[in-house]
Amino acid sequence: MTTFGTNLVLLMLALTLAATVALVKNFPAAKIIRPQIVSPVEVYKFNHQDPSPAPSKPSGPAPDSSSDFQYPGSRVVEKSAGSTSYESPDDPQTITNWYRRKIESLGMPATSFIQTNTNGNILNKLIGAKGSSQWSVEITKTSGDPVARIRVVSS
Repeated sequence: MTTFGTNLVLLMLALTLAATVALVKNFPAAKIIRPQIVSPVEVYKFNHQDPSPAPSKPSGPAPDSSSDFQYPGSRVVEKSAGSTSYESPDDPQTITNWYRRKIESLGMPATSFIQTNTNGNILNKLIGAKGSSQWSVEITKTSGDPVARIRVVSS
């Protein structure tokens, strides 16, 4: 390897090490989580469990306001143009299932559906679109926090 190539490799290693140190300093509680292998039966059971309440509106046109997307029993925390935030003491999975069914009941296929749970910190995101309207729902719950936060954005 040439001197230039060796220097380039050393520079890349130094940058990688610096980035790793910065991440550890900024996120000291971060842990590496190994993916779990799940059987098809467990995946089927997970996808077909539905303890959430049924959405209140039948199939029809896309909703006009984020109040149509208020999870039952939640309270409004913040409202701005095109965005509303709620809080609920319910389980984030129950809330996520309700929103998934709500989006599907309005004829908006979920164009994106992401669920994450890292060390008890939950972030679930759903996006549905119909025509020119798009709805994004983000459900978060921090480990140890008694409430889940829900943010609904329309565009």
